[in-house]
Amino acid sequence: MQFVILTVGSIGDVLPLATLGRTLKTRGHRVTLLAHVVHEQVAEQNGLEFVALSGEEEYRRSNQEKRLLATRYFWLFLLRHSVSWNQVIFRAIRRFASPDLRLLAVDRPNLWADLTANAHLGIPLIRVLTDLPVAPATVGLTQGVPWGNVQRLLAARAEAAWSAVAAKEGLSVGRHQIVRMMRSSQWVVPRIALWPDWIASGMGKRWASHVFGFVPPQGVSPEGWGPAVENRGQRRRVVFVAGTAGTTGGWVNRFYDVSRRVCQVLGCDGLLLGAEGVDERPPTPGFVVRRSFRPLAEVLPGASAIVHHGGIGTAATAMKCGVPQLIIPRVFAQPFNAEWLRRLGVCMVLEARSYTVQMGVKCIGELMGQECYRTRSVELAQRSDYYADLNRICGFLEDWGGRPSAKWPFKVDRVRPATDL
Repeated sequence: MQFVILTVGSIGDVLPLATLGRTLKTRGHRVTLLAHVVHEQVAEQNGLEFVALSGEEEYRRSNQEKRLLATRYFWLFLLRHSVSWNQVIFRAIRRFASPDLRLLAVDRPNLWADLTANAHLGIPLIRVLTDLPVAPATVGLTQGVPWGNVQRLLAARAEAAWSAVAAKEGLSVGRHQIVRMMRSSQWVVPRIALWPDWIASGMGKRWASHVFGFVPPQGVSPEGWGPAVENRGQRRRVVFVAGTAGTTGGWVNRFYDVSRRVCQVLGCDGLLLGAEGVDERPPTPGFVVRRSFRPLAEVLPGASAIVHHGGIGTAATAMKCGVPQLIIPRVFAQPFNAEWLRRLGVCMVLEARSYTVQMGVKCIGELMGQECYRTRSVELAQRSDYYADLNRICGFLEDWGGRPSAKWPFKVDRVRPATDL
């Protein structure tokens, strides 16, 4: 069987799908990853074929504007970047088309080429949920932004741009509107959740066709991964994670400076992991070392606490390692992830503007001083077998028939022969 894995997101989307891809490959399948050019190394490390959605310059420009996706100018980002990405994805899918092809795509509103391929080419598709659903009874969390004439104009221009692309690819115009595909797909495209149902109080069954569990991080074995006892005889260590690539501009330097001063007050060591914009400053002796990336499964065992943005993969790794969490959500689904984790009792939550030296010392000191956060994390992590869940997901993907639903409102068009990318 051949699997094509699609993502237009950051490393938080790529890593779990790459783990799935590596496992599928060890089970005898062919796997190709379609992602941004900066993730080619991840594909190589997992032995996957790779197709880049864009060049490095385009990726850099899109990262500078990524926050538009969280504003009312969402359609402007689609117009400038996502339309061309989806054209590359559709052409790649058509090139790989075969009777045993299956598509596995992260559920993102700026990805729709997989829906187009499913509708027009009849290629089986499953979408993957990596973020938690909206927590009910949340206060102060924006769930949408109002539209105005500017937003309607941008949406019309993005739809027109995609219509031109579809016509160029030989698809019948009028059957591929972005909004129409997104709305229809909620009912006919199966979705699987890469988190356990208990983390969202049983709401997963409303959002996904099948709810599995966390995918283990790369580079760890089932025997050697789990909670590590803090060495009380050594200096305590706190891990700081700045956030998702494309969202940390203007934040990472302030985050570093506050975190460094927090470590000085608490008398502990710190490791700050940043995204883009990380200037590799010389480490402050005995306090904070700043690095662009390190695998969390390597740095979290034995840590006293972690401060991060609310990514569900980061939170899952922290729970497995028994590390108390201070979450500072900023954009996208991070506030909802943080709210669910707060309700579980494994973390404290601060707004970004509230992350000061005084509040950081107070919250991190409480996390390190109260054993309940660590105990609760270990207790919840023991409810999931990350490796068993990974094998269950792969088994489901292998057994899934994947025939297009008769409810899908589109017709399958005749498509001209595939062209080279």
